[in-house]
Amino acid sequence: MVRIDHNFSDKFSVFGHFIAEQISQGYNTAQWSGDNLPTVGDTFNNPAYSAVIHATHTISPSLVNEVEFNYNGNRINITPYAATGLTSLALPTCSAPCDFTNSRLFTGPNNLNRMPNITLDKQSNANFQIASWPWVNHANDCQIRDDVSWT
Repeated sequence: MVRIDHNFSDKFSVFGHFIAEQISQGYNTAQWSGDNLPTVGDTFNNPAYSAVIHATHTISPSLVNEVEFNYNGNRINITPYAATGLTSLALPTCSAPCDFTNSRLFTGPNNLNRMPNITLDKQSNANFQIASWPWVNHANDCQIRDDVSWT
């Protein structure tokens, strides 16, 4: 966290601050996947940022102008990893007849060479999912305001 205040004169001052927070958490099962087996875990990284620049100008004893710029932003990065019992999240390699790359149920790219979700429910009550990770999200918000006060 950094904050700077400066009075240029009795009538004009500026302050600003910047805050950066880093959070990293590990989960034994992939978040929001419904997975109840500790086979695929994920790491949740959530760096967040906040900044403000605020200027106050006293134009006269009865007229004050304040201008401010605010920024808030965060990043959400969820990265899966092979947990208990797995050496990799990639499709296993083997020769025919168990060629996973050519015997896929659905066509289309498998860019990350991932195993499909497996759900053995009801009697087994087992659920194994990698979901759509990795997941990357950026959220940024900016605001500019100008307040004039006349007394």
